[in-house]
Amino acid sequence: MEGMIEFTTMNELHIGHCMIIKEKPCKITELNISKTGKHGCAKAVVTGKDIFTDKKYTCTFATSDKVQVPVIKTLAYQLNNIDDGYMDLMDENNDTVSHMKLKWGTDVESALLKAFEEGKPLEVKVMIAMNEYKVVSFSELK
Repeated sequence: MEGMIEFTTMNELHIGHCMIIKEKPCKITELNISKTGKHGCAKAVVTGKDIFTDKKYTCTFATSDKVQVPVIKTLAYQLNNIDDGYMDLMDENNDTVSHMKLKWGTDVESALLKAFEEGKPLEVKVMIAMNEYKVVSFSELK
């Protein structure tokens, strides 16, 4: 996962930030920090939603712990074709990408399929993190 994660300390993260919880890239939705006790440092109880599946995960860390943070990129592609659920995409350098499958069953994916079937030229925004991807939006090309 080199290049796909970075490290930071738990006390630098806040609600809305992303971190890895139970090996999943999650957006922090709840963060409860206890006071420092006589036997050590403060603890943080973190709840986050997986950025791809929306599944909730909870974990506890010391506020001084180094934690993993996913490197998240959102890339824009021109949609050339959809064949058997696989998107044929082209990036700004005219390189093609054809391994990305519509697989989440989201409203965005359903609307994308409908717009593609109507023959509209489309630009697709794909969120990529930790060797996983998801279509997050699309728009009609002018």
